[in-house]
Amino acid sequence: MSRRLQDLSIYTSLRCTDGNVTVDGGEKPLAPGDYRTIFDNISEGIFLHPTDSDEILEVNERRAEMLGYSREELRGRSVSEVSADDWEPPVTATERIAQARRDGQVTFEWRDLRKDGTAFWVEVNLTHVTLDGDDYVLASVRDISDRKRRARRARAIFD
Repeated sequence: MSRRLQDLSIYTSLRCTDGNVTVDGGEKPLAPGDYRTIFDNISEGIFLHPTDSDEILEVNERRAEMLGYSREELRGRSVSEVSADDWEPPVTATERIAQARRDGQVTFEWRDLRKDGTAFWVEVNLTHVTLDGDDYVLASVRDISDRKRRARRARAIFD
């Protein structure tokens, strides 16, 4: 399945009424191209997955940059291929996706693996979304390596 993301209307700051999407508090509907602009320019990395696997259907530029790949290289890969193997996650990526499908949303920490082989910590928020009548899981990802380093330093100071 390699569907391209055409319209992205799942951000909480957007509101959909009678088929028109507006920014909360605003009255001007967003044009279809505006969704792509938001998707491509948001500061967090984004993956779009089917609800039954960890296949990467769509990815924004920020997420590709985090991992050191091009967007084209990431489409069709599995999350497992860009997950670090230097740790034992409590559940698999596919199980987390199933949890988001079941519960609507889940947030957790994860270890990613860059193309160059370096591992780093991320915070992942998975949200179940419906686009054009089809169900997906949207992964919003933020690099938390600095936060983890600061926490380790603080523990070392106080231990």
